[in-house]
Amino acid sequence: MTAMDQAPPAVATSEGTTAFARELQVRVAEASATLAAAEASDDPLLAQIAEADLADLRALADKNDVALG
Repeated sequence: MTAMDQAPPAVATSEGTTAFARELQVRVAEASATLAAAEASDDPLLAQIAEADLADLRALADKNDVALG
């Protein structure tokens, strides 16, 4: 089973969180899960892609003042 086949991880959000912030948190959780799976399966290319995705998502969160907890 690949990371794409798995259900997205549950993300705790506070009341009043915007849809954008919730989606960003979900995507960060998915990228983190992908990175963990890549490291567990010793797949350096997938790990590199997941790390780049995480960096992009964190930069987007910073730019939009979204706390990723």
